[in-house]
Amino acid sequence: MMSLRVGLVNLATGDELQKVAAAIAHTEKRLYVSIPLCDKESMVSMQKRLSAVYHVAQGAAPNVDTLVLLAKYCPPDVGGLLGYEDEEGDAALAKAYGLPLKAVPRQGADGSKAALEAPEAAEWKRYEHVCMGGTFDKLHIGQKLLLSLALLTCAPSGRFFCGIAGDKLFEQKVLRELIDPYGIRERTVIHFLTTISGVGFPDAKSTRAIQTAELVDRYGPSVKDPAFQAIVVSEETRAGGDACNDERRNRGLAEMDVVVVGLVDSTGALSAKPITATQKLSSTAKRERIVGQLLNGDELWCRRDSSRRAYAVGLTGGIATGKTTICEFLASKGAVEIVNADKLGHDAYAPGTPGCAAVLEAFPSVRNEQGEVDRAKLGAVVFSDKAEMKRLTDIVWPIIKDRVVGRVNASTAEVVVVEAAILVEAGWVDLFDEVWVSVVPPAVARQRLMARNNLSEAEADKRLASQMSSVARTAAAHVLLSNHGERAGLEAQLVQAWEALEARRGVKFDELEGLAAVWREHAAGGDLAYWWRELRDRYTARGRCYHTLQHLEEMFTLFGEAELENPRRVAAAIFFHDAVYDATAPPAQNEKDSAVMWERYARSCGGAYTEDDIAAVSAYIVRTATHMAGPAEGDLAAFLDIDLAVLGRAPAEYAEYAEAISREYHHIPYEKFCTARAAAMNSFAANPEGPYFTPWMRERRGAAAIANVADEMGRLGAQAAVISRVA
Repeated sequence: MMSLRVGLVNLATGDELQKVAAAIAHTEKRLYVSIPLCDKESMVSMQKRLSAVYHVAQGAAPNVDTLVLLAKYCPPDVGGLLGYEDEEGDAALAKAYGLPLKAVPRQGADGSKAALEAPEAAEWKRYEHVCMGGTFDKLHIGQKLLLSLALLTCAPSGRFFCGIAGDKLFEQKVLRELIDPYGIRERTVIHFLTTISGVGFPDAKSTRAIQTAELVDRYGPSVKDPAFQAIVVSEETRAGGDACNDERRNRGLAEMDVVVVGLVDSTGALSAKPITATQKLSSTAKRERIVGQLLNGDELWCRRDSSRRAYAVGLTGGIATGKTTICEFLASKGAVEIVNADKLGHDAYAPGTPGCAAVLEAFPSVRNEQGEVDRAKLGAVVFSDKAEMKRLTDIVWPIIKDRVVGRVNASTAEVVVVEAAILVEAGWVDLFDEVWVSVVPPAVARQRLMARNNLSEAEADKRLASQMSSVARTAAAHVLLSNHGERAGLEAQLVQAWEALEARRGVKFDELEGLAAVWREHAAGGDLAYWWRELRDRYTARGRCYHTLQHLEEMFTLFGEAELENPRRVAAAIFFHDAVYDATAPPAQNEKDSAVMWERYARSCGGAYTEDDIAAVSAYIVRTATHMAGPAEGDLAAFLDIDLAVLGRAPAEYAEYAEAISREYHHIPYEKFCTARAAAMNSFAANPEGPYFTPWMRERRGAAAIANVADEMGRLGAQAAVISRVA
């Protein structure tokens, strides 16, 4: 049986929970669970039922996102109903929702005979104005339960407020570099709340207003808004609710009822003990599992340069993050050469070198009596003036880069590791097969720096503040290492990182299949492995949700079916059209920068592409900024239609696309995103023939695209009316 990307399973009272396990075994990304709902159910009863479902799903497939629906409707991204072939209720529901029924075996993955309990009737006080808060990084079971029960504590026509911890509150947190930015976490919460309750979906008939805000302290709007009647907390955060009431009293506001969500053990039973880290798969635990591994996965990974003997690793990190310790460990692995770029930098303007002459010409005041560079005087000049520092680095960094390249290319070791504090700032990422970044919380770095260099706290903070942030470095990292604790902990990460490196360093570009093979087939020349890694690393970068390698794969599926005059040009446009993608960039900037990157590649191919080729592909790429602005014919029309083919896919696939776009634009408050997105979609909806130029695509996907766009615009309008971000 083929798996579904997103499925729905219907669980009736008395159904064995193994039905969930059986369904999730045939689900790749997300499983929705529909359960019987009762207006008069007690919180304890609902909590036990939700917890039972979530724990079975977590045990069966922890990487599948499970959502228990609190409204009777079918989310738009569902591709089929997973159920029993001989179950009349499953067949009837599939027919009612217009879904295919995907039969699953009655014996679930866990073999459990536990059944979904019937709702227990009892009074559950609802409030018109409810608030709660939290971190909500990579939602785990405990957070899903808390959000669900908090939402149900809000009256159906009430206002539900969720405060989400701002990024600045994480400055001292371990592995803060891997915590999703506020916008992503806000989108995650909004998507969870709107989906389980059906906000914006007509069939669900949900009218709750949902508000969010970025918390910059422990209180947020809970101590400013007199309308709040209740605050929902967990057993672990009860003190926070009490603190909010203390502050409300100080401000002359009425106290809120503190609604405490009890703890539940792995069987779904109420417990006095906290859920273990394994049971709830906390966000901290998820982050810790990532260290020492490729941050963006190993899909289509290969060496950047297989012509040199040594596999090149760039190691960087801030002050006092343990780079020397890491080098000592790697050096113990045998055929590893360690190159210290800081030492090469020290020699870059040694007496008698061209670098020395260039520095003295730029900074004549630092010449000493021997006609050499007085390093103390130079430091006094550049460390107090960023413009002067840039003048120095413009001279020195190219010299260091040449020396680094020379050492790497000449190395006879199996692996060469270049320790370079300035690796990211200097733009040297593409010199290496992979980049490792070491991080520690600022407080740890401060303590180490004070002890190592005998500095005051203020002096240490000044040095730390002068360097690139660890978050910015991590954006360029392939592997992240956390050196915040004991040496044994770091070495455990290094063992894992080294074993993984050993496995992948032998992977060569010529052996890759899939998109890499398509690149080899259609690219005209140049350093194919280097440029493949450039493209691969960009399309797998953190923050991309839709503009990924999967998007390219879907485009090339249609590319093979299209009638094209110059397939090589269209293939190049597909590979490079989203190579540069920053959702915060000004309009058309990404497309212009992607075209520039294409031109760099094309001109590196020694004339394999003509100037007409280069100009045509650049024009194709830039045109994707304004798809429907003007006519399009021939290969341009086919390329534009292939790029927007997703608009005409099945409703479930379109819904996944729409969700991914929303996450990429997480920097925009959701209600504003809804309005802007609807306006952008209107340019497609305004065309009676759909968003396509070619008869081929209009016939295949035009009608579906028109329907999908209309459905999304309606949903965006409904959600914009009830969802808002508050100050």
